[in-house]
Parts: sequence; C-alpha cells; structure tokens
Amino acid sequence: AEYMGDVTDSMNGRNKKKLNCGDDWQISAVIQTFPPNLDFLCCQEVFDLSAATMLKNALHKVFEHIIYDVGIWRWNSNRMMYNSGLLFASRHPIQEAEFRYFAQSGAADRVASKGLLMAKVIMGECNGCSIVGYVSSTHLQAVEKGTRSIRISQLDSILEWTAEFIESTRSSNDIVAFDVLC
Repeated sequence: AEYMGDVTDSMNGRNKKKLNCGDDWQISAVIQTFPPNLDFLCCQEVFDLSAATMLKNALHKVFEHIIYDVGIWRWNSNRMMYNSGLLFASRHPIQEAEFRYFAQSGAADRVASKGLLMAKVIMGECNGCSIVGYVSSTHLQAVEKGTRSIRISQLDSILEWTAEFIESTRSSNDIVAFDVLC
C-alpha cells in the first residue's frame, strides 16, 4: 500500500520526543542560517522517523507546510524497512502532493522506498487566477557497479510522472510560475 506519511500544516504540540538542550541548540543554529527568503526546502536521506520528526518540528518554525515519511511499505519492494527518505518543506500552502515509487532498484537501495515526491504549491493570486508552482524531489539509485541503467530508467520515470502530475492537477485558472526538480 502507498503511504503519504505526515503532512503538517500547523504546530500543535505533538512533540513526542523531547529535544535535549544540545539538539535544540544545533537545530536552531542551522535554521537561523537559512536565507530569509527561502521558500522551499527539499531533503533526502531523512530515513529515521524520530530524527525526521525532530527535524520537522524544528523546521516548522520557518516552514508552515511539511511533508515527510512518504513511501510504500511492502515486503517485495523495500522489505518494509525504510521510507523514501524525502522531506519537503514549504512556506506556501501545498494544494496537491503525490509520491511515486521507483520499481527498479539495486544493491543496498532495495531496502528503501525511493521514488519521486511531487507537490503543487499555491504562490498567490492574480486577476482571479491562482499562481502555482510545482516542486518535485527525488533520491536516485546510489552509484554502484551495474546500476547505471536503473538510474536512467528512474530519470525517464521522473519525466513521465511529473508531466502526468501537472496534467492531473492543473486547472484552467492556474498560472504555472515554475516546475523544479530537487
């Protein structure tokens, strides 16, 4: 079954793990170095759920809308071990989001649910039209012997899936400002 993970729109006191003083200081120091006009943050390798939750809680001070812990959980795909490791944070509302799993993987990547996370964000409004943007984030197959064809297949899938996502989520009143891949 596909799992979209946690989409957080507001901080509501759900800190399950108390940060110790050292962790809180380190995370705060990193967040304070963000450029003040940073609209989006795409992270990869955020596999550990407790670390992802700490990161999400800290990022929430800057980014109101966060998607993390996405992936699929099946024995024959990722041995039910790891999510995709993708985290997407946005200052702007997320109108639509979708995760697609890369069916091909090799070596150590077989235990991760690697794929493509796509989001449609609302940037504003102009003359009754919505100004939107599309942000996609991925983590391709690791570079290992014999995996070149897997990465090529994944890149082909990204082109196909982003086109399908835009086609299925774009309305006639949308003005698309950007379409980026992280």
